[in-house]
Amino acid sequence: MSSMNLLSHFRLLAASANSLGLQLQLDFSTFRVEVSGRDRYFELEPEFAAFTPAGVLEFSHEMLPRSRLFTGWRCAPKKSCEVSSDKRAFMAFCARNQVRTPRTFARAADATTNTIVKQARPGIRGVVRGPFAPGAIPPTCLQASFEPIIQEFVPGHMLEAWYWDGQLLAVEVRNRPHVMGDGMTSVRELITCNSLSADWIDWTAAEDAARFQGATLDTVLSVGKELAVDIRFTSALQAPTAENVLKTLVGTPVQQQLLRAGAVFWSAIAQEIRAHTSFVLGAVIDSRQQLWFTDMITDLRIHPETYDPMLRSLFEMPAAAPEAGASLANMPAASAVAS
Repeated sequence: MSSMNLLSHFRLLAASANSLGLQLQLDFSTFRVEVSGRDRYFELEPEFAAFTPAGVLEFSHEMLPRSRLFTGWRCAPKKSCEVSSDKRAFMAFCARNQVRTPRTFARAADATTNTIVKQARPGIRGVVRGPFAPGAIPPTCLQASFEPIIQEFVPGHMLEAWYWDGQLLAVEVRNRPHVMGDGMTSVRELITCNSLSADWIDWTAAEDAARFQGATLDTVLSVGKELAVDIRFTSALQAPTAENVLKTLVGTPVQQQLLRAGAVFWSAIAQEIRAHTSFVLGAVIDSRQQLWFTDMITDLRIHPETYDPMLRSLFEMPAAAPEAGASLANMPAASAVAS
């Protein structure tokens, strides 16, 4: 578990509670937090994450021996919806609500573009393979028990956007996880040396990515040559923290798409449980600043900047005034591995 991550969450939670005149009580045996004030009381439940050698990310409200990261406090009990747990429901919802999402193909033979293969009901982290050139999808990816979905691979920056009750709070943008050659070291060794933990590496994803770019894990890259090694936002080669770039998006087409998406996807949650819910939207930003939405996660990962609007809504206090924006130029620089 990353204690710094937990402390950063608690620091912002405590700062918000203090500024709003609320009281916090942390139970060190369970890490549950009681928030009280204004004749009200709420219990916030913690969420911890653990990586397995197979690359699967597990979440638990208990701190287990294998827990590595703290992913935030949320209102209990946890909420979910079909759109966030089934890729088929997600795509159907996008189609009904005119939300841009990568196109899918019923059969591998129908794919005329580069593709990735997803699992319809992926669980916590999701089973994702690819990218693959047309006609290059391995048969093992298409087994019926896998419930495969063949989806177009859209090149670009990876984005995750956090919402509270449909309100956009934070945005993180990343290049695809990659390694850079030094003329001496194999791709396999570069991945191992640059990963957060050797046990977290998804070697299947790395092999798929390398093959797509005409390389293997044994390839020695020339000096300065970049090679993408994953297609997921969460990776062994990505630090667990990133900068919130929401201010840099103010007034851009990306912001407008995210604002609309917040209201649209909030409506996907059943009305009787919709209030006081956090969710995350995943998307790809293409070269024309178009967003291609890929998934929704409900009440699982909480961004530290969620706590102030969370407490304000729970205790019926006015929302904070929005801050001025900055330049879109502050976003991560485009990289060769984005495509």
